[in-house]
Amino acid sequence: MTDMQHSMASAQPMLHDENRKKKILVIDDDQSVRRLLEKIIERAGFLVECAVDGGDGIQRIGAAGDGGFDLIILDLMMPNISGFDVIEHLSTHHPDNLRKIIVLTAQPRVSDERIKRNLIRNVIQKPFDIHELTAYLKSCFE
Repeated sequence: MTDMQHSMASAQPMLHDENRKKKILVIDDDQSVRRLLEKIIERAGFLVECAVDGGDGIQRIGAAGDGGFDLIILDLMMPNISGFDVIEHLSTHHPDNLRKIIVLTAQPRVSDERIKRNLIRNVIQKPFDIHELTAYLKSCFE
């Protein structure tokens, strides 16, 4: 390996990490909301993965590890394992992921204690403005 090849090879992981696309996990039981968010996120230039419910989301987060997702968009009201349950699970098993959570909810009032508002990134009310959500997602990585 030449000196040039060696220096390029050693620089690639750092460059790749700096330039890699940010990955966002959407956890929502409503298929139409998932599809809409998927389109918004992809058009904003990010990678997106979708989970159909809280249990699926927990599995995907566990499989990806703490660095697997850069943001997590989480619905609160889902059958079986709710968004509240996901937050509780993450606070115990993957606490570094709490700051990545953006709660997306139709509930007008959500208890700060129940969603650990001081530990998560943000709460956005449904219905949301597509342009505002896009701008907010981009601002998370500036």
